[in-house]
Amino acid sequence: MAVLNGIRGIQVTVRVDGKALEEYDDDEFEAVSGEAGKYRALRTVAKYIESCTGKNFDIRYEVNDEYKFDSLNITFSIYVDGTKVSSRFVANGDPCPRKNTVRGLQSRFENGRTVVRPFHFRDMITSMDDSKLASIKEDAERLSGAGEIIVKVYRRGAKRLSHGSSLSHRNLNIDTSNAVHEKALKGRALSHSTGLGTPQPVNASNRYLSEYLDGKDNPIAIFRFKYRSEKSLQSLLIIERTTEPPVPPSPSPIPDEAQGSFDLENLNAVQKAKLQEFLGNLMGGGSSGNENKDIKQEGEHRIKRERKEDSSGSNANKRSREGKRVEIDLTGDDSD
Repeated sequence: MAVLNGIRGIQVTVRVDGKALEEYDDDEFEAVSGEAGKYRALRTVAKYIESCTGKNFDIRYEVNDEYKFDSLNITFSIYVDGTKVSSRFVANGDPCPRKNTVRGLQSRFENGRTVVRPFHFRDMITSMDDSKLASIKEDAERLSGAGEIIVKVYRRGAKRLSHGSSLSHRNLNIDTSNAVHEKALKGRALSHSTGLGTPQPVNASNRYLSEYLDGKDNPIAIFRFKYRSEKSLQSLLIIERTTEPPVPPSPSPIPDEAQGSFDLENLNAVQKAKLQEFLGNLMGGGSSGNENKDIKQEGEHRIKRERKEDSSGSNANKRSREGKRVEIDLTGDDSD
């Protein structure tokens, strides 16, 4: 929340969905020259806040026990995009905590019906169309207060009931529903303006008049909120840019000759052997080669054993033939 060090006990916030927006110091705030500018600079707190398209917002102020009243009343005059939208009294005798919220622009019709049109952030539409050049000067003046919410706090005297009304059917001074030329922004990083929502009925409130004890040009506190999109705040180096994750490299393109289907029937013997070995490793987790090796070794042992047995048998027969006497009968009969 925005707090002015010179005046304790007065706080102002801009909220979205009931939560105060995060505030960033406006170190480039430019005060008006002269004594009046110096007076205001000492009583001004300037902040940046982030605006999101379409989001409703409200302005909430509070006066607590830290503020030491030296007047019967103080008032909070609220300006949105250069238009005064509200002026509320806080009396010295009001019970604490003294809080109030301004949610929109109030209007009163001739039939006495009072409505409020909620504030919301609206995109600033810009164009480089040459047809917009003719109205650049007018648009620049009209947009001089755009993108900013200002709350001025005054010391006031005794209040008296006002019988008149300035709550006629009205709008904000700035209408950005139509595109404006980029040059009309004069280099400012404006991203949003304030729009007004659908009218909602509210109870009519009394209006009061009171003397400005220090004059209209001498508020005791000024709270300024410049609202910008996240992108605009990044371009102004108010907030850091979000780091994007690295883009993974794209896979290498598959050669045309490798994209077609394979005809297993046309593989030669070497290719089939390599394919069988690959599939064996793939299906068996690499054990196929060991199994083939075991089978090969087992086969080799078997062949060696058979050869050994054959060799042993041959030698035995040879030894048998060498060691046995053979008799030949030459007198036997011939067979018929």
